[in-house]
Formats: sequence, structure tokens, C-alpha cells
Amino acid sequence: MDPFLKLPAELRLQVLILCTTSISQLIQVSPVMFHEYLTSKACIQRSFLRPLADFDDDMVQDAMTKNELPNPLKTWNIQRLDRLDQLDQLHTGLLFFIEDYLTKATATFQPRQYLCIPDIFSTQNSLVFKARKVTTRFDSTNLSSPERRRLLRAFLHYELECKIGPIKTLTKFEREAVRCVEVYVRSLYAAMFAQCGDSWLPEIPSDPLCTTGLLYPDVFYVNPDVYASDMGLSGYQYGMVWEFKRSGLDLATALLQLATAGTQEREDLKMWFTKFYESRYHSSRFVHSLNEFSPKYPIKDETQGGDSNMYHVLYPTFLSAESLLRTVYRQRAWVFFDNHRFYPTLGAPWSVFPQKIQIEEELAKLLWVKGWHNNPVRTRALHRSQKWQNELLGVSSEDSETGELHDQNLDEESSGRRILEKTSCSPTRQHVNPIPPIAMDQGIVRVLTDTVWNNGFTQNDAPRPDTSTILRETLFQSWDLFTKIDKGGDLTTAQPITLLYDACLGHNGSPGEKTCPEICTDPESLFDSWKTIWQCLSLASLELANTTFSNLDQPPSQSRNETSKEQITSALWDFAITNETNFDGKSVLNLTYECAAASCRDKSMGECSLGRLGSGYAKGDAVQWIKMYEALESLCGGLESDINIDIAGPGVLITYITQTAMVVFAWLFFLLLKINKLINTSTSIFTHLFRKPNPRSNLLTHRVSGLERLERTNLAHATSTFLAELHEAQCFFVVAIEIALINASSRSAIFTGAENWQSLLWNRDSIQFLAGMGAWPIILGQISLRRAQLDSMYYLLLSTLALVLAGVAADTAANPDPDRIYKMFQGQNVLEECGGHPSLRTFCVEERDGLYWYTFPAGSIYAFLGLLAILWWIKLWSIMSNTAWYSKKHESLLKRQSVALDWTKWTMIKLAHFAICVAEAGAIACICFGLAVIRAPLLNLLLRGETGTWSVGQLVAVLIWAPVISKYAHLVIRKFNFLASRTTTLALDLGLITAATVGVEKGFRIRLSKAFEIVKRTELGNGDSNELSSST
Repeated sequence: MDPFLKLPAELRLQVLILCTTSISQLIQVSPVMFHEYLTSKACIQRSFLRPLADFDDDMVQDAMTKNELPNPLKTWNIQRLDRLDQLDQLHTGLLFFIEDYLTKATATFQPRQYLCIPDIFSTQNSLVFKARKVTTRFDSTNLSSPERRRLLRAFLHYELECKIGPIKTLTKFEREAVRCVEVYVRSLYAAMFAQCGDSWLPEIPSDPLCTTGLLYPDVFYVNPDVYASDMGLSGYQYGMVWEFKRSGLDLATALLQLATAGTQEREDLKMWFTKFYESRYHSSRFVHSLNEFSPKYPIKDETQGGDSNMYHVLYPTFLSAESLLRTVYRQRAWVFFDNHRFYPTLGAPWSVFPQKIQIEEELAKLLWVKGWHNNPVRTRALHRSQKWQNELLGVSSEDSETGELHDQNLDEESSGRRILEKTSCSPTRQHVNPIPPIAMDQGIVRVLTDTVWNNGFTQNDAPRPDTSTILRETLFQSWDLFTKIDKGGDLTTAQPITLLYDACLGHNGSPGEKTCPEICTDPESLFDSWKTIWQCLSLASLELANTTFSNLDQPPSQSRNETSKEQITSALWDFAITNETNFDGKSVLNLTYECAAASCRDKSMGECSLGRLGSGYAKGDAVQWIKMYEALESLCGGLESDINIDIAGPGVLITYITQTAMVVFAWLFFLLLKINKLINTSTSIFTHLFRKPNPRSNLLTHRVSGLERLERTNLAHATSTFLAELHEAQCFFVVAIEIALINASSRSAIFTGAENWQSLLWNRDSIQFLAGMGAWPIILGQISLRRAQLDSMYYLLLSTLALVLAGVAADTAANPDPDRIYKMFQGQNVLEECGGHPSLRTFCVEERDGLYWYTFPAGSIYAFLGLLAILWWIKLWSIMSNTAWYSKKHESLLKRQSVALDWTKWTMIKLAHFAICVAEAGAIACICFGLAVIRAPLLNLLLRGETGTWSVGQLVAVLIWAPVISKYAHLVIRKFNFLASRTTTLALDLGLITAATVGVEKGFRIRLSKAFEIVKRTELGNGDSNELSSST
């Protein structure tokens, strides 16, 4: 009797659907099931075709090619159902890895989830770390149909590339999608290495200053090479990972079964990795494959449909990103999603797609990590170690094992909370090493980012990368370091070799972008910037050290475990230099010497001579590059440089001196009148206190009367007008000059007339100095206007504008960016031997005294903006206190409130007066100091006797103040035969004025319209008593 006869038809149908591998045998032995199959054949076939819903025709063909099967869409008989089962298994297997990939790609903190592996044997769809459940796997049913199809297509393409190589052209989108899968597969092996080693499962950094968690770059992405090194596979472990990646997902599946089976199986897996590594370490095929394998995908010109929205949004940013950021993007599965709905919005330490500034901030934090400067590689490895983390927290190995067993039943939330409490940084556990950003390092190599270098350069801690400095820092310092290591000398005075992180690309560079070996062997790219010159010469010294020095197999100090040779190999690997075949340090030195020799033959910047390398320069593989440095040491000698006369010629300097002298004269004049009021006030107080005349009253009365007469003379009235017009003219003069100086700082070197870096520095010193020389008279003039009761918002606005521009000009000229300087000289002194770039002498800076022995920093100018802020407050307060609204508000206050307000106002006024006096004294001191500094360059220019120093611009500059001075003279001079007259009457309506008379009245009359008349006051008041300015 057929046992399936008792089953309902619905259950028989489900049995047939589930028994895809044995359906043929089942319907042959069971007539009931055979009858059910014939009845429900259409339904059964639809269930078998369910995986094909995610496959288009090309994908089905790719899947069949992968399984070496024909296309199943052509025939549907019972003999081909087993092939559909294989297609279903492929579909299920790919979704398994896709869900694992997306779990990690959408994680809040990627380095945590990427160290976990999917549990093949569990039905809970979880990711585990050493048998401990960490999180639940991503559910692929939440994907849209286009998203699922993009992922399946990318994984299929990857599998085909691994099995049979490129078989079809790919669009840019498809090529990038396959690269994302490659990065994911490599991370799978990193996770398996972590399962087998002493790796720590990190937590999300809770404190941005924490230095006990993962370090850069481990905080951004998981690198399988470093985790293989942690497991003891150092050297060519990166080649092993590449070979694993080429084996596709089948090998990964088999190894994952071992990694998740248990502790013993993980030990077996570790042993297998070790044997595989040892069997291929000395294999020539294996070593050769390190540089050989780089999949090349033909690119379609046309654009196909199916690209994701995220791809179009992020592609411009991705295209300009550096290699590390591109790896992070790929681990984030950036090309597959329609939108950002799966990415975390809260709790992540960085943005989902971090920016370059975040990368540089993390790299800068390394400088404060204990042990980083002594051994950066070992310090990074310790922070990845579970044992080191346990010692840091005071947890024993037994407690750690107990905690691991207990964590097997914890979900992600509770597990994360427990570990977070253990690993969160506290002041007692932070290991901070107070070393400045540019510091002495006892290691062989240090790598600096642009941010760290620029910060150090701004603070004068980093060397200026001119030609002499680059040669000294890269050739001389490296030779000195390796010589001391080779002879076992004292390394405390030796500097490490500095490499620049952003100078060139390493192994993770994208196709089409030049790597360090390619840049350093091409003169056009080698001499493109100071960074590439510095980087290539440093890498050349590292590469040559291994063949030149014989005693680099020992650690350079007792505190280091790595030998010097291992540190050199590691540093070279970081910048894509794996062996001697793809980088020749000697050729880099030869190219540099050829460029330097051509630079010396160009006599436009003075005479130059180079030394000869000699016969001891190169002997076999050994190269004494110190001989190269000695030959190039005189490259910058005899450099001819000069300032731009239009910026700081004799006429310009005389103009600044004239401006300062006129302002100081007006300031002294009104200060003398101020003394008159102080004497009157002190006399009144003395008389009131003692109720008797002053013993020296006659002399005092005579002195006071003389000062009072001076205040009422024509000279005082003319000087008041002169001060107002001088201040207005000097503000516009300074504004125009500062705008021109700022423009000169931002233009090319040709615009400023600089032939080399030395000339450019002198021009910028002139700009910085003259910016200050133009600012101090502005301050003194504004204070004098207030003392003469002539200040207004118009003058304050002009003073503020002039002072701000002076500060900007000084700030722009201070510490010029080296990158910008190299760009400024592009197109000048071009040599073919230097790759079509400027000669090396163009970037020389001869060590001698500058044009000015002191330049005013921008901060000294910005400090006086505080004075203008006080003057603005006084002016605005005086205007507000005279309004009806203020009077009404003041009257409504209680007597006690009114007294408190008056006391506060009195206190603020006194403080403001004190600040004004301090600023006044500071301005006078700066003026005196500036006049002392300007004396030497002015005499130098005047004593040259060259006609070129007095150009048309210099003559115009000398006469710039002639209108102001002539008008002042016109206002001061009076008719001599009227000096004895006690009164002078101006009557425009009667026309009774002598044509020969000149003076204030005459001066104003000829400048005003006939519709106005000028009347002289018989008594001059003190102005509005309510105005705060009258109290000075």
C-alpha cells in the first residue's frame, strides 16, 4: 500500500515542492505522488522558478555558466529539475553572503561587525565572534527588487571573474559593484583571522579623546593583512589574502564552516592558514602573483540602466576621495541602495561616509597615543589585542573566558552595553603622551598628514620645504640615522625619516591613478610639487638602506621588537613598494641630480656650481647617497634675489614715514591743548581745597593764558581741519594699499616680480611690515579726532575698514602655504630635465638676514580692533542717550535704579578711557618701533644709486600727501600786516575781504559754493555735554 495515499493533496504537494533533489526517484516509486505531480505540475514548476524572479536573462546565463549548466528556460522536463535545484542553491548561497555583507555595511560601527562571521550552522541568522552572538543578520526581504538584483548581479560577476576570468564588458557601475564585493570577501578572511587569533571585538568609541580603542586606520575599516600579521603570518600575508580572494565564495564557505564549528575547529583552521602561508612564502609563483593579479575589466562606453540613486549622488565625492576613503565606501556597499534608509542615523562616531577631515583628525590623534612614536606598528597591534585590553581593564584570562561563555546567550544590545562599560575611556585609563604635533621620534619612519604638517608649519615647528631643507631632511638626515643604527650609535639625536601621507598612493589606489613607484620614476610627476620630491627621496633612502647597510637586522632600541629592516619593509609596503623590481631608489637620485645640474646651468639667478659624485658613490647594490647630498649642498649658493620696488620701494617707504610724521604732529598738537584743560582743572581743585591763591599763580596764569590763546589761534583751527582731512585721506590710502598688497599675495610670482622663493619671502615680509606701518597712524588719528571733538561714525567706519584690511594683508603674507608657493612659480624657470617644472634653484631660500629684522604679526593689528569697538560703543551710546526714548525710559526708573544706572555708566566710561589711553600708548610704541625698523631698508635703497629704484610709481608715491600738506599751509598762513590786529571780520555779503588775505576763512571760502557763507564764532563751546567724548 502506498504510504502517501493517506496524506491530503495539499501535503503531498508540499512534499514534492520540498524534495527538489529526489523528486525523480519519489515519483518513480510512488504512483500516488506521480499522479499528484502530473496534477500539480504547473504549481511545482513555478516554485522551482522562484529564484529566477531575481535573475534577468543575463544573470541566469551567468549562473548556469558558473555551474557549467545550459539555460533551463529552454526545457522543463523532469530530468532537468536537479539543475534548477542547483540554481536555487546558488541563489540561496548568494543571499547568505549578501545578507552578511549588508549587515556589516549598514552597521553603526563597521570595525565591530566586520570582525564577525555569519553562523552557517545556526538557524537564528546571526553573526558571531568566537561563538558569541553579536547581532542578527540583515533580512534581504527588505530590499527592493532592483537592489536585490544589483547585489546578485555583482556577486555573480565576482564569482565568474574568480572561476574563468573576464568574460564580458562591464559598465563603470558594474565594475565598481564587483570591487565592492572583492572588498567584502577580503574582509571575510580578516574576520576569520580574528577568530583564530588574539583579536579584540571593539566597541563604538564613546569618547572622541579615547586612546585605548582601535587606532587609525583600524577605526575606519578592517584590513585582513594586519589581522593576518596579528595571527603570526607577517611578511607576504597580503599575497595570501589575494590568493584566497581569487578562489571565490566556495573556499570562503568551506573555511567559515570550520570557523563557526567550535574552539578546536578554529585551532585547526589557524593551523591550515599557517601551513598554507608557509608553503607559499618561498614560492616564486606566489611572490610574483603579488604584483601580477589586478583584475582588469573592459569598460562599456554606453550607460546601461540599473544604476542606483546612491551611486549617482556619491560618485563625484567618491571619484575625488583617496584610497582609504574609497575602501570605506566599498565596505558601506555604497553602489547598491536606492537611498540611505538602511544606514544608521544616530550613534555612529563618524558620518556614514566619512570625510577627509575626519580621517586626518583620527590620524592626528595617533601623536598622543602612548607608544606610537616608539613603535607605531606594535602599538596598533596591541590595541587590537584582547589580552592587552584585558590588562588595561585589569581583567584576568579566566574572567575573560567566563565572560565569553556567558556572552553566548546575550543579544547585541546587552552585550554591547556590558563591553561598553568596560572599555569606555576615563581620565585614569587614557594613555596620553604629551608630544607636540611635530616631535622627535626614536622610530625609523613617521608618516604625517597635511593637517599635522600645516599645523606644525604654522607654529614654526615644521621645516620650511625649500630645496635646501628637502635635501637635508631626506638625504642627510636619513644617512645619519642609518649610519648610527648600523654602528650601534646613540639615536637620541637622530631624526626619523618623514613620509607624507598625502604625497602619493599606496596599494589601495584606484586604477588610472599613479602610485608612488610610478610617480618617483617619472620626472614630470617627481618634480610636480615639494611633497613628491620629499616623498620620493625619502622612499629612495629607505629602499637603498637595505642594500647599503648590513646591520639593520637588529631592533634599533630595546623598546622595539621590530628590526629596522622590518620597519623599512612595512613602510615601503604602505606606499606600494613591494620589491626592488618596481622601484629603484638610485634612479630617483639620478633624476634629482640631473634636474639640479640643469638648474645650475641656468645663470639667471646667479652663479652656481655642483660637486661631483665621485667613484665611491655607487658600488654594486650599495649606494652612498650622502655623496649625492654633498654634491648638491651648494645648489642654493650665490642666489640673487631682491624685493619688488613697487611693493616697498624708496618712494613707498618715504610715503609711510610722511604719513606717520603728519599724524604724530596732529596728535602732539591736540595733546598739548588737552594739557591746558588738565592744568585748569588741577588749579581749580587746588584753590578750592586750600582757599588761598597758588604760590606760583603768576607763572601758572601766564602759562595757562598762553595755551588758551593757542587754542583760539588760526593755527589750531587749521590743524583741526588738517587732522580731519588727513585722517580721511590716510584711510583711503591705506585701504587702497592693503587691497593691492592682498592682491599681490594671491597672484603668481610673475605678478610680484619674484624670481625665486627668497624674493617672494622678502616681498611678503614687506607686505606684512607695511600693513602694520599703515595701521598705527590710523589708530592715532582716530584718537586725535575724538580728542578734537571731530570724530564721527563716518571716520569710525573708515578706520575700521582700513584696520581690518591691514590685518588681513598681514595675515595673508604670514607663513605662506608651501603648496601655494610651488603653484605660484609654475611657468617660470622651466627646465626639461625637471619634467617641465621650475628649476630647483627657484625654490631656494638662502640663509641670511631678511630685509626687515622684524615684521608686525597680524595679531598685533587685530588687537587694536578692540579699541575701535570701544569707540563705536561710546559713539552709539552718545547717540542713544540723546533720544527721547532714552530720556523717557530714564525718567520712569526709580531713584535707586537711576543711581545704579548712573554709577554703572560712570564706571564703564572710566574703563573705556583707560583702555583708550593704553591703546594710545601702544600705538605710539609701535610707531616708534616701526620707524626704527624701516630705517635700514630705506637707507639700503637710497644708497644704491640705481635709477631703477625710483620708478614712476615711486615718484607718484612721494607726492601722494602734497595736496593735504599744501592745503594745511594755505589754511595756516595769514596776511602779515594784519598780525597786530585783534579782530578779523568776514563779511561775504559786503565783499569786504582783501584778495591778498589767506587763512582759514579764505581757504574755506574758495572751497564752498557761493550759496553758503562762513561765520566765525566769537566763543567756542565744549560741544554737547551729554556726549561721552567731551569728557576726555
